[in-house]
Amino acid sequence: MLVKVGPRGQITIPKSLRNMMSLKPGDSVTLTMIDDYVMLRPVTETLFDMRGSIPVDGPQDFDAIRDRVRQLVAEDVVKGMENG
Repeated sequence: MLVKVGPRGQITIPKSLRNMMSLKPGDSVTLTMIDDYVMLRPVTETLFDMRGSIPVDGPQDFDAIRDRVRQLVAEDVVKGMENG
């Protein structure tokens, strides 16, 4: 199947593929590079759908978790700048 890239970098997924993948307007897909190929997969679950699937002890402090993640990301950025 040949599709063209539009001026804004968009492509249209042919109707036959949308039907096979049960894609509807507003659905999300992921694109993954594998060697010289691009794999397109529909997103059927998000992290929000998985919420509560892992048992935890006690209440969670999500603000503290977000702050810790921000700190770790910032440290990774600094390390990346130092290495290269």
